[in-house]
Amino acid sequence: MSIKIPADFRTALRKMLRDHPNVLDYMKSKSEVNNLTRDELIKLADNLEVDFLSTLFNNKDIELGTIMEFKRSISNSSTAKGFRGAFSGEILSDFILSAFGESQTLKLKCNYEYTPEWQFACLDDKRLKHRGGSSNMSLNVEVMGELSYSLEKKAYIREESEWLAPEECSGIWNLIRGPICEQMDRQIDRRAIDEDKVNRQKMGFLPSDKY
Repeated sequence: MSIKIPADFRTALRKMLRDHPNVLDYMKSKSEVNNLTRDELIKLADNLEVDFLSTLFNNKDIELGTIMEFKRSISNSSTAKGFRGAFSGEILSDFILSAFGESQTLKLKCNYEYTPEWQFACLDDKRLKHRGGSSNMSLNVEVMGELSYSLEKKAYIREESEWLAPEECSGIWNLIRGPICEQMDRQIDRRAIDEDKVNRQKMGFLPSDKY
C-alpha cells in the first residue's frame, strides 16, 4: 500500500534520515535519500529504527492534526474493518462478581488489535517496522453469561454458556477500568513481545534490545 506523505513531512523525514549516523549502511551516499519515494523513505526509517513519528510530533512547523492523520494512515488498514494492528489475538480470564455475600464467576474475553510503539518484525512486508509516537490498540470485551435468575423459582438456574452480544457488555468498561485494564494492556504487550521474538527468528532478524 502506498502511504501519502505531505511535502513538509517528506522534507523533515529526509533531513532526519540524512543526519542519521548509520544511513550509509543502507545508502551509497546521503544525497540518495533525496531521491527516495515515500514508501522507500518509511522503509529506510524502519531499517534505521528511527522513531520518526515522535520526531514529527516535536516539529513545531507541522500541524498536530496533520501528524495524527499521517499516523492513522500508516497504522490503519485500508479495508472496511478499520484499524488493523500488527498483533492480534484474544485473552480469556475469570470474571468474578461478589456482592451481598454471594459470588458469581463468569468469563471475560478481550479481542485485541495492537501496534506497539517499539520496533517489530512485520510478517506481511518481511521487514522491521517502527511505529513510534504511541502505541495503538483496539479492544473488544465480551462476557460469557452462565447464570440467570428465575423470578418464578426465585433461584439461580444454569443455562447453556454463551457469549453475550457486544451491546449487552457496554457497561463492562465501568467495572474493569483501572488496574484490571492496565494488567490487560501489560499482558497484550507481553504477548506481542513473545510473538515478535518468534517473527524475528523466522525472518532472520537479530533479537530486539528495545524490550
